Amino acid sequence: SAKAGLSLDDYLEQYEAAWVDTGGLLFTGFSLAETVRPCGYDCARPVYVGCDFNTDPMSWVLGHAVGAGRDVSLEVFDELYLHNVNTQKTLDVLWGRYSAHRGGWRFCGDATSRAKKTSASKSDYLQIYEDARFVQAGRSVTFPQANPPRADKAANVNRMLCTWIPAVCT
Repeated sequence: SAKAGLSLDDYLEQYEAAWVDTGGLLFTGFSLAETVRPCGYDCARPVYVGCDFNTDPMSWVLGHAVGAGRDVSLEVFDELYLHNVNTQKTLDVLWGRYSAHRGGWRFCGDATSRAKKTSASKSDYLQIYEDARFVQAGRSVTFPQANPPRADKAANVNRMLCTWIPAVCT
């Protein structure tokens, strides 16, 4: 069952103790040709906002959930990649691009967003939660209590990539 759920490289390393040269890639299941395709924005569907809270760059992805149950995936239609900004400025840019959006907002990110930074009196999470523009537009905010270990995150992403595009992982 592990072989079916992992990329070939991850399986060989974790179960056969093989040293696999992945050319420095963390996400070995990713293939530009197989993973990336055009997808569109729909103003009536919820926008999922994946938040990474760095200041240079601040990087957020915007997408729609597609499918249902175990077959759900995320189609990313836009990104915010901003230099020398904070969370409030990023929210301003997001609202500037999508102020007419009426399908609701689903913000998610990693656990580090719960921490107060020296540059802000509120956590990133709380700044998003309290932003009146997104409250009125219908928003949910989900951030975990703790981040999974880095190796687990990479293995999970590779597993999902293999589920979506098995030809890349055999």
